[in-house]
Amino acid sequence: MKKLLGVFFCLLVVILVACQQTKEPLNFIGENENWIAKLDLETQNGESEIKNFDLKYKGKDSKDVKNLEFKIKAPNYSWGMGSIELQKNGSFKENEIHHIKESTTSSDVMDIEVKWNGKVENFILENNN
Repeated sequence: MKKLLGVFFCLLVVILVACQQTKEPLNFIGENENWIAKLDLETQNGESEIKNFDLKYKGKDSKDVKNLEFKIKAPNYSWGMGSIELQKNGSFKENEIHHIKESTTSSDVMDIEVKWNGKVENFILENNN
């Protein structure tokens, strides 16, 4: 009986520790006149974040978009890409895993800068949860 109780206690501790290390995914969203951006983040064991990013052109013809790049500035990191080509539906999607020192929180606000066709546009991504 004592062995069974000990095993049960160890199992309970493992479950509680695992639950504390798992955070709900965060969904950041923002838009301006020309763009809508969504960034979904999922923290893994406090060591890395899975980033699913979607940038979509709101205009009529995405073929008109040239020299596209973006940069996201968050409280705990900066991330961006250049030389981007949009898909036929006007969107760009990127999935990455980044090692982190500090997790993104639901209260964080991110700045995004989008450069295209010689223009620079800035807007904010906020948590949508």
